[in-house]
Amino acid sequence: MPGAYLYGWEQTGPDTGIWHKLICNNEGKLIIDPSEIFENDPTDNEHGKAPDSDWAYEHAADLVIHHVKYTEAEAEDVADARILIHEADAVAHQDAPDLILAHKGDVNAHHTPPLAGDFLHNNLGGIGPNDHHTAYTDAEAEDVADARILIHEADAIAHQNAPALITAHEAKVNVKVGLFSRDTGLMSGTQVITGVGFRPSCIDFKAVISLKSCVSMGFDDVITHNCVFSHHQVIAGSWLGNASRSVHMEWLGGESYEGKVDSFNSDGFVFRWYKNSSNIGVVVVYYKARRY
Repeated sequence: MPGAYLYGWEQTGPDTGIWHKLICNNEGKLIIDPSEIFENDPTDNEHGKAPDSDWAYEHAADLVIHHVKYTEAEAEDVADARILIHEADAVAHQDAPDLILAHKGDVNAHHTPPLAGDFLHNNLGGIGPNDHHTAYTDAEAEDVADARILIHEADAIAHQNAPALITAHEAKVNVKVGLFSRDTGLMSGTQVITGVGFRPSCIDFKAVISLKSCVSMGFDDVITHNCVFSHHQVIAGSWLGNASRSVHMEWLGGESYEGKVDSFNSDGFVFRWYKNSSNIGVVVVYYKARRY
């Protein structure tokens, strides 16, 4: 870009100064990099730069930062409302001593009224000293009051702790133990399990077929299906794993009846079975469902 030099004078003393060479274009406009003096958003302690017009415009238009000012009438209404609340509290505070004195002076508020009938309580026979105790001393009255205050404070603490106790109780409800069974003579298909009481997040399984040495232990959260199972009928005393099923029953020759969780619902889950065997038996599945 063609340009020229423009000189600016800096006064350094009463009669002295320095000429500084500035860069400008043919029209005399200074040639500068705007980023050297403007930025968006502004940086804290960056005293040599200023926000650009976009940031300044958006900041000024932000209604959350710059709310509409109260009118004088609105400000007076707010102040009056606060004053009325304060006055009501002050009146209640001032009246409290009179109310306490009136209550103390009310005999019926502090003594059981006489028994109904032809005779007053004092005329009844068999009355002993313990039936008519002396009035409380100030110290005794304070002890009784302190005891009542402690009871009240204990009730208040119990009230405050109630939500935590409820939460702890609900946490216990978030675990359900149960069982279901499946005849291995049935073909592949789904089995709906209900009565859990909530929508599970994950389930642990332990499954057996009595007298067949078929055992498996697994875990399922709909996404991950995993279990370990007895491989005893193929190799005595051995175990294997299945990374796609949470229940796996294996017979001689590697035939199996296995399954996994298909989905969770508000009261249980749907279990899908896969038949890969001609063997007959009943799988009993114990489960522990959890919600978190």
